[in-house]
Amino acid sequence: MMVIKSDLVNQVLGRNQKSLIFQLYDSRTRSGNCASSNLLEITRSGRGATSIGISFKREHLVLKESHGSLSYEIFPVSERICVSVVYSTPESIGDLKFNIMFSNGTKYEESKYTERQFGEWKMRIFKSSLGKMTNDKINLQLDVSGKGTILHSIFGCNPSGQKDITVMENDVNIPDPVMKLQDFKGCGPLFFGRNCSSECSNFATGCIGMIFCKKNMPCRCAAGFEGTFCEKECASGYYGASCSQKCGHCKYDYCDKFTGYCHYGCEPGFGRPFCRIPYKYSKISPLVTYQGVNVVTVEINTDEVEGIGETEYYQLQYREDKNTFWTELQPHKLRDTVIATNISDLLPGVDYRMRVIYIDKDGNSYQQSKVPTTLFSTLCTVLKELSVQTSGTPVAVEVPKVSFKAVLQASTSSKQVAYGSDGGNVLAVANKGEFLKPRSNVHSEIMKLAHAIHTCFDNVTVHEREPSAPNPQCTNRESEEFVNEVFSKTNNPKKCKGKGKKSGIVGQPRVEESPSTNIFELQLNSNIDVIKYHVVLERGKNYLKTGLLKNSSSHIYTLALIFQYDSKNILCPVTGYTIVLQRNWNKVQFNVSSSVRTFVIDMLLPGVSYEVKIKAITAFGDGPFSIPLSVKTRDEAPLHVSNLQVTKEDSRKLRVSWKPPKFTGGSLQNFVVKYKCIRLLACEETYYEDAKEISVPGNQNYVDLAVLRPHAQYFIEVAAISGIPGPYTSIEAATQDAAPVAAPEKSESPIVTSTNTTISVQWLPLKSCSFLNGYLVGYGYTLYSENRTILATGNTRNTHIAFDDLTPQASYFVHVHVISSGGWNRDKELIINASTAATVPDGVQNMSIYKRGRREIGVRWGQPFNTYGDLESFSISYCRSNDCKSANTIRVQPAPCVPWPELFCHSISNLTPNTQYSVSIRARNVLVNDYGEAVTVNTVTSEGVPEAPTSLFASARTSDSVTLEWGPPFVFNGILRSFLINVEQLDSANSSHCCVYSPLQEVPVKSEDGKYQHKVIDLMPASKYIIGVSAKTISIGPSAFITLSTSPERPELNRAPKLLDNNRVKLPLGEGFPGINGTYLLLVLLSNGNSTSLIWNSEVDKELCSLVPTSGFYIVEEYNAEVMQSTAEEEMEFLEVEIGQGKGPRNGTIGVLEDPILPSEFRVGLALVLDYNGAVSVGFVSAEAAQTDFEDEFA
Repeated sequence: MMVIKSDLVNQVLGRNQKSLIFQLYDSRTRSGNCASSNLLEITRSGRGATSIGISFKREHLVLKESHGSLSYEIFPVSERICVSVVYSTPESIGDLKFNIMFSNGTKYEESKYTERQFGEWKMRIFKSSLGKMTNDKINLQLDVSGKGTILHSIFGCNPSGQKDITVMENDVNIPDPVMKLQDFKGCGPLFFGRNCSSECSNFATGCIGMIFCKKNMPCRCAAGFEGTFCEKECASGYYGASCSQKCGHCKYDYCDKFTGYCHYGCEPGFGRPFCRIPYKYSKISPLVTYQGVNVVTVEINTDEVEGIGETEYYQLQYREDKNTFWTELQPHKLRDTVIATNISDLLPGVDYRMRVIYIDKDGNSYQQSKVPTTLFSTLCTVLKELSVQTSGTPVAVEVPKVSFKAVLQASTSSKQVAYGSDGGNVLAVANKGEFLKPRSNVHSEIMKLAHAIHTCFDNVTVHEREPSAPNPQCTNRESEEFVNEVFSKTNNPKKCKGKGKKSGIVGQPRVEESPSTNIFELQLNSNIDVIKYHVVLERGKNYLKTGLLKNSSSHIYTLALIFQYDSKNILCPVTGYTIVLQRNWNKVQFNVSSSVRTFVIDMLLPGVSYEVKIKAITAFGDGPFSIPLSVKTRDEAPLHVSNLQVTKEDSRKLRVSWKPPKFTGGSLQNFVVKYKCIRLLACEETYYEDAKEISVPGNQNYVDLAVLRPHAQYFIEVAAISGIPGPYTSIEAATQDAAPVAAPEKSESPIVTSTNTTISVQWLPLKSCSFLNGYLVGYGYTLYSENRTILATGNTRNTHIAFDDLTPQASYFVHVHVISSGGWNRDKELIINASTAATVPDGVQNMSIYKRGRREIGVRWGQPFNTYGDLESFSISYCRSNDCKSANTIRVQPAPCVPWPELFCHSISNLTPNTQYSVSIRARNVLVNDYGEAVTVNTVTSEGVPEAPTSLFASARTSDSVTLEWGPPFVFNGILRSFLINVEQLDSANSSHCCVYSPLQEVPVKSEDGKYQHKVIDLMPASKYIIGVSAKTISIGPSAFITLSTSPERPELNRAPKLLDNNRVKLPLGEGFPGINGTYLLLVLLSNGNSTSLIWNSEVDKELCSLVPTSGFYIVEEYNAEVMQSTAEEEMEFLEVEIGQGKGPRNGTIGVLEDPILPSEFRVGLALVLDYNGAVSVGFVSAEAAQTDFEDEFA
């Protein structure tokens, strides 16, 4: 250790003391007191050391400016550098940086570090690699920032950075800094190392604050110190490096914190100077070689010993195993290795413990737990027979109240003080409502009193005090339950809270009871003398119902037992008796002392059979039980039933359950349950009802009370009956709430207000609260329209409700029901009929100008959305847009418009051409003498182009004509004069007929109608056309187009099918139809019946039904015309088919095909369907029509 050089001191403290960068201050005060700079020291290990150690002791460096630095020059011996800094920053604003400056001016900043927290201190470890070895000197620089940053110490560290050490490299040779602690050697407060050859410091602070480390070993504080920075002295009982060693058995638990010496001596049984090793003691216990009734022979081996010292005497000690005090025999000189001796005057049948003690030449000996003991027993004979008898049958006796006085009589070997009951010095024992306990319990409570005396008093002087004023200085919690008034003391006052034990008292209090009196003797053994207290219980004359039976009878049953036996000296001593009282399978055991000969069992239950037996207890076994005695007490009233509770089953039912009395007083017969309603919870007035009573069997512990009132409070009582009825146990319970059973009352004026959009209604509460069946919550309401649609629903606490945004002149129904805590009942509703007043209609809808002429306009409109009554008329006002003060008004009836029956329209004439007009329309109903809101449109009296006609379709078509129908344009924009029809042929089945020009056709308009019709003629069969229809005013409007086809010409069938027999038919083969789809249908014609096959095309169905001569038919089969033609080309003249095969329906191209079993009467027919682009024509022939020709041709 050396003082830091002045240049380093200057670097640390600054050359000018008036402007210090760092300042030393005392860390013990944390107040910033400056200290002398010569306390700054540095540890160096010679040239080549790569570590630095700066310890600032109790004084630390504090940074006064915002930045500062420390530097130190070393000669490195390896590539690794490790430095740890212990520091503290104010509010975490400071920081540290570590730099390495090489001799060539190169600077390396190490940014990697690890950090650990120790309370307010932090340890930051920097580990750097130089990259390569250098023999040049390097400068280590620590930059500090943050005003107020405190540096505790700077040390080198090992490569792992786990501990601060003074040497980092393995090849550095320095003195061992870790002292090897020995039992008989210590370096004291200033030195360390081998042979204590090194000093910690040149100052009085010694080794405090120094951490010593050695390679491959943990760092430790110097002897006598501990803590993170080795600044704390060892706690009492510890010493050595880092206070890691525990003192021996030193007296007062004190040893030297540096060496561990016990300067004040040792505890009994241990030797100096460190008091760790006991005096010699035997390693093996004495051997018992003979056991008798009163004597045993013992053998001692004195070779097997442990401990220190020189033994001069040995001593035998023994005690009863249940005791703690040893009986010591006379010590004898130790001369032989094996010693045999006797222990006599022992009691028979007793367990003993024995040990041997060795006494040192200085008179001390070890007598603690390491000394082994031998357990042995003397011989005896176990009692074989014991008799017991009662002093009479169980009797009922009156038991006095626990109202007694305790009179203390104290005597010691040095002083005798007697306190009589008439001397004024009486200890009052308060009753506090307790009942007399069995005598054994009284014995226990007196024991508590003994503990109170033992704990709180030295010599006791007792004063008479009132029970209501306890002494606050002594409140032993165990005794205050029994003794309400403790003691006041006149000498040796001592605070007592029931926890401590007065020093000087040896052992526990002992209580002895006189068998014939109420006197208890309390004996306390002190280390000075024996104190005995006699407590006499003086009972009063007040009588009280006792125990669990206090509410049913003034009697309890007492059984007095007398037991005895013939005692002999060799019998094993009776340590006590076990008395068993048995009822059914329940047993109660009493353990009494051996001095008791008569035992009283009281507090017996009435109406119960008991068995009593007794046996003697010895240390060597129990004697047999005596022959049981049987006794029975008489029946009495049972106790209260317990755990009486009620479960709510529903609003009309309660389940009452209980547990039988713990003591039934005999045979339990039945239970009586009484109940009555005492209050309807929703009502304020008192409810009166007679009580009802139910008898429940004794083996049932519940009953269901039914047909109760909902939401009502009931008073329920339950009693048990044995010999006589027991006391009642009562409970109050309420049934569940339920839905109300009545509707609100109707008010004399249910309608409060009514307008065209609002109504307000009111009602009255229920007549009686008994109908609520719960607490009133409010009222529920529902508003229905006239067609029973729900318009509004909700709840209210009021007896009135208003509705708005309603339809004028409408009927409504308001349903009101009561809501209680039990719900509501929609079957019990009040219905209030109400209606809104009438009002004018809404504005007309979809108003527009559908036609415009030079002197005429046509206005069109729809009915108001809400008319609020039948329409009476419309008011039409029109004027020039710039002069509406002199408007013309027309009143028109609500007649439907012809072109548009769902709308209204009207034409206004005699107007000025090319003028802008405003037209307004208002509606009026038959209920209100006024018009509604006006709707206005503007227009100009000039014609324009009409829109296209609407709904153009072909209502009929033939092979050479088509009938068209259409509606007028929705907007004329002028005076509708005519319609122009343009027909253009697009295609034809016969290409030679395409395409024929058709001239433009004009259809004049005579009136505004909703439908127009025109028949276009001279068309080609089986041809496709496009037809356009345009409206004409002053201009021609756009066309509405339709594309359609004319049907083929109706085919003529010259040859009919022939029926060969019942199910074979010959069909003639036909020709094909180019460009047209042709299908032959084989039909079965029914003479009876009107059902026909389902045909997909309605036109085919219509034409076929008109051609078939019978009312019913069905399609058996269909044949493509082209197939029939190709078959004919194969020189086949007919096709033979079978019918009536019983086949079910199936789908064909024309309709449903079916071939059922043939009826008794039928005909066959053949139809041909020609289809051109959906336009069809049908030909038909039946068998009869051409039967003769058919036969001639195909005979």
